[in-house]
Amino acid sequence: MVALLLPLSQAGGWGWGSARVLGLLGAAVVLFALWLYAESRFRSPLIDLRVMRLPAVWTTNTAALLFGAGMYAIWSFLPGFVQTPDSAGYGFGASVTTAGLLMLPMLVAMFLSGMLSGRLEPVVGAKSLPSPRACRRSPAAPRASPCSPCSASRRRARPSWSRPAAPPASVQPAIPEPKPGAPAVRG
Repeated sequence: MVALLLPLSQAGGWGWGSARVLGLLGAAVVLFALWLYAESRFRSPLIDLRVMRLPAVWTTNTAALLFGAGMYAIWSFLPGFVQTPDSAGYGFGASVTTAGLLMLPMLVAMFLSGMLSGRLEPVVGAKSLPSPRACRRSPAAPRASPCSPCSASRRRARPSWSRPAAPPASVQPAIPEPKPGAPAVRG
C-alpha cells in the first residue's frame, strides 16, 4: 500500500514522470501481482479470490465502489462549490455554515433511510428493499395511493416472495469446513 499511496501523494512535488514515482508505481503493481499469486495458493487465504469471481459478489462490490466514490465526491465537491464567490461565475458565495446547512437534508435522509431499511429488512427481505415491490409487504402498503409505484406493483401479477436468501457467498468462507466423513449440515 505504501508503494502505491506514497507516489500518489507526492507526485505533485516529485513530478509524475520522475523515477521515484514511476518506480514506486511499478513496485506497487508487482507487489499486488505477488499478493494475488500468494492469496490464490494459500489453503486459507486472507481473501478467497474464487468468491470474488461470483457475479453476485463482484457486482455488489462494484456497486458499492461506485456509490462510495459518488458519495465522497459529493461530500468533497459540494461545499467548495457552494462557497465559491459569485464573481467566479458559478458559485453561490455562501458561508461555511450555509454550506453545512445545505448538506443537512442529505445527512438526515441518509440517517432516516438507514434506520428505515434496518427495520424493513426483516419484514420484506434485503433483495426487495430497493424496489417498489418492497411496498407490497410493507406495513404502509395498504395506505398507498393508487398512483404510487407500490400500488402499481400490487396490481400486477407477481410471483410470491420466498423467505430471504442464504447469506452472501462472501460470508460463507469464514464458516469452517466440516471434517471429512462428517454429515453436512445446511441451514
